[in-house]
Amino acid sequence: MIFRDGYRLELESSRLRSIKYFIIKTSYLFFWIAGFFSFKTSSAQVFINEIMPANFDQVWDENTYTLPGWIELYNASSKSIDLTHYYLTDDPDRIKKWQIPYGTKIGGYGHLLIWCDATPGYLHANFTLSKNGEYLLLSNPGGYIADELYYPEQKNNVSYGRKSDGAKVWSFFVSPTPGDQNRGITSLVSAEKPQFSIAPGIYRTSVSVAFVGAASGSIRYTTDGTEPTKYSRTFVGTLLVDSTTTIKAKTFREGFIPSETATGTFVISSQGHSLPVLSISMDPSHLWDQKFGIYVEGVNGIPGNCSDARNWNREWNRHSVIEYFDSLGMRRVEQDADVRIGGACSRNFPQKSLVIRARSKYGSSLFDYNFFPNRNNKTCGGFILRNSGNDFNLTHFRDAFAQRLASKAMDIDFLDYQPVVVYLNGAYWGIQNIREKADTDYIKDNYGYGEDEIDLLEIAGVKASVSGSWYEFDGYLNKLAQLNRTRPETFQYIDEHIDVDSYISYMVAEMYLGNTDWPGNNVRLWRPRKSGGKWRWVLWDMDFSFGLFESFTNAFHPGLTFATQADQESWPNPAFSTLHFRLALENPTFRLKFINRMQAAMETVFQPDSVNRMVDMFATRIASEIPAHKNKW
Repeated sequence: MIFRDGYRLELESSRLRSIKYFIIKTSYLFFWIAGFFSFKTSSAQVFINEIMPANFDQVWDENTYTLPGWIELYNASSKSIDLTHYYLTDDPDRIKKWQIPYGTKIGGYGHLLIWCDATPGYLHANFTLSKNGEYLLLSNPGGYIADELYYPEQKNNVSYGRKSDGAKVWSFFVSPTPGDQNRGITSLVSAEKPQFSIAPGIYRTSVSVAFVGAASGSIRYTTDGTEPTKYSRTFVGTLLVDSTTTIKAKTFREGFIPSETATGTFVISSQGHSLPVLSISMDPSHLWDQKFGIYVEGVNGIPGNCSDARNWNREWNRHSVIEYFDSLGMRRVEQDADVRIGGACSRNFPQKSLVIRARSKYGSSLFDYNFFPNRNNKTCGGFILRNSGNDFNLTHFRDAFAQRLASKAMDIDFLDYQPVVVYLNGAYWGIQNIREKADTDYIKDNYGYGEDEIDLLEIAGVKASVSGSWYEFDGYLNKLAQLNRTRPETFQYIDEHIDVDSYISYMVAEMYLGNTDWPGNNVRLWRPRKSGGKWRWVLWDMDFSFGLFESFTNAFHPGLTFATQADQESWPNPAFSTLHFRLALENPTFRLKFINRMQAAMETVFQPDSVNRMVDMFATRIASEIPAHKNKW
């Protein structure tokens, strides 16, 4: 139960994100004609003073080299206040969602910055801030509301705060003031976003680009991936684009917030492209800076992924703009998104895999487009732009081919594929493969279950949890080990806990494909956390299949023996990773199903002519783009 001795509320009625919040707060709502109003009692001393959900590249957390959203608190009294047992939340149903760390103090008339990135760490809250606007609440040790805020939709790289520390009126700050007095140029209205005179797209000859609209104010632009500022070049007349270029432009107008950024890539290619094109534009320092760049060895790296300390081993997300052009050259996606380096040891190749995710801090947690030809989804939460993993610069499609081949006629969870030509800040970057990523977004996109509704588990040398826990699976496995596995009722027990047909297809595929970086690695399985929810396995990271390393794996690899060994202690097939299959095979019904499925697969989907036809199809799809890719890398 939470009580109130003081309150203050900000509201732009058209921005309410949930009718639930409206009902809860109705008795406390006061409307300002412009959409904002503020009220507080004199007893309040600690305020939510400034916030910045859309912190794309302005305020760094220098301890983590990241750019999270943040909340600034302000102590309006002259005495230091101990914030032990103060809580922050973005959910009125969970008022104690995040506790300010024990012993944290805020000095008289002082400021305290809290990072909102759902990442463990001192003064790192366990929630993120939405750009679209939401509710924030600060409660004190007595269970009273110290302050609360409904904030409206936010502007990129602009903070939202009280016009002066502790004041009633709120506004946007073109120049954020974290940890300092609120001051400087403030405004409530944005300048008009410029519009390109011709559509960004793929052109065979040079083009002239101008802007329409935004009649008042000056248009500033960049071509290096950075966000335009008031110091960027002023656009006058037209711009001749005779090589692939990404243009970013904003309108600056006195007394207004700078406009949203217009981003457009103009691909100039005399030969065109036979594949769709994906353009990534971002601040180049976020890629190449030795201190915080994600694509370099750098000076702030960590060891791992078959290398010494490297920046590219960090899980650093950076702001980018993603543009996707279909095979006809039409732009289907233009959206702000997170990008980070992905993969394991393949991070050491010169062309690196990139994990791309839509995020609510940029306006939407979904891409409103279906990138995958074998899916019926209308949206997706993200994807990996893969360098083909350990198959980099060999076939450049081995993993995708292996998964698609196996899933062609069998019920298996697999990661779909679409090859694209990539441009990075206007530079040709070769072929990379848009792939689904075996994460919570994948389950949400394909099955509709949210992260809090599933257990998603991983074996990567050791057992790990992507979401949820191993508790239920371990309980199932421990009981299976105790049962008489030769009896018919044991098959019923197995069938109640796992999707038997899908699991058998998965095992058949792994064995036929000769994946030797498995089963002690590259294993993911999941289940809906509900009554009757069954475990399913996901084909994942099949780079080692089809004889990637001929001295290690080939057509004569003993897949069944490999998957049932019980005397190994470490990678690639330690005993714990083969235990489930060994136990299941002791059941006659399960064993017969496995034998029949393997025989059927060998006579159909894995029949040599069928396999060769699909190999040729995958190779032909990218053949015309391979010379330029090889020349690049």
